Amino acid sequence: MSHRIYIGIGSNLGDRRANTAEAIDRITKIPDTRVVRASSLYESEPLGDAKTWFVNSVIEIETDPGRTFDYAGKYFGSGTREICPARIPDAMRDAAQRAAVAAHIALGCEGYSRTDLIATGDDEVWFLELNTLPGLTTSSLVPQELATVGIGFREFLERQVEAARGRIVHAARA
Repeated sequence: MSHRIYIGIGSNLGDRRANTAEAIDRITKIPDTRVVRASSLYESEPLGDAKTWFVNSVIEIETDPGRTFDYAGKYFGSGTREICPARIPDAMRDAAQRAAVAAHIALGCEGYSRTDLIATGDDEVWFLELNTLPGLTTSSLVPQELATVGIGFREFLERQVEAARGRIVHAARA
């Protein structure tokens, strides 16, 4: 039996829908990766200092029968595929996005984070954990999501630095 994992992606720069579509296309080109199904696109409000609404999706990670999403699967592609956007019902996608944003806000996160969830039904997701500093290597999920939506790594880092500077200025005025 194969396994599936779901990951959220999004864009709030340029042609958001085209960026997201390109991200999905790039994921399909990863060797031994199969996009089984993708959620439809939806919009969510800006977070923090962002001014533009985000266009989001969910990534699905699938494992071969008898395999798990372990170190070899993640870093060597042994029996795993990261699929974007995920092949899930819209209700599940919406529930996953709401849960991720709620966790980010409830935990007082700033900048970016990655929320891991598990789905038990078409619209039922359970929070597993929130990573406040997810990996930024070429095999990490955040850079893959950025590439999928057309945001360059340098641009991402520059935006994170600028957002942090804005938080410092805001805190100094308080």
